[in-house]
Amino acid sequence: MKKVKIDWIDWIQKLNKKQLWATAVIPAVLLLVLLLVRIETGNEAYNQNWFVYFFAVLYAAAFSPIGEQIQFRLFPQSIPHNQYQVTTWSQWKQAMITAAVLMIILLLFWPIQKQGEIAIHLIAAIIVGFLSMWTIRMVQGMRQEKKNKR
Repeated sequence: MKKVKIDWIDWIQKLNKKQLWATAVIPAVLLLVLLLVRIETGNEAYNQNWFVYFFAVLYAAAFSPIGEQIQFRLFPQSIPHNQYQVTTWSQWKQAMITAAVLMIILLLFWPIQKQGEIAIHLIAAIIVGFLSMWTIRMVQGMRQEKKNKR
């Protein structure tokens, strides 16, 4: 099995297991609380959807190099076998730029009518931005592996 190169972030390397779990669990609990508040107050389309806003930020942070390295430290068996599966900051920035461009396109073609719709635009743009980044990385990695086998 190949060894992948991970550019470890110093402060993540220094965290103990309790701190790593707190870093992973506290945002998830906060997300659950926001979901419960959203359910309790009703799903009114004219209200701000803090649940989706926080979910979008958490999603983007979880798939950054910081989020992945926390995952790798908590679950060492999840360290990938291929280099293209390790996120770098430039790849993460590309995903965020793609998400921003998609957000602008969504707003141009489907302008928001209510406050709640911006949340749907935001989460859709971020998810599609990251999926496109992962797809491009996977295709590039598969091509590189095929080229290396020759």
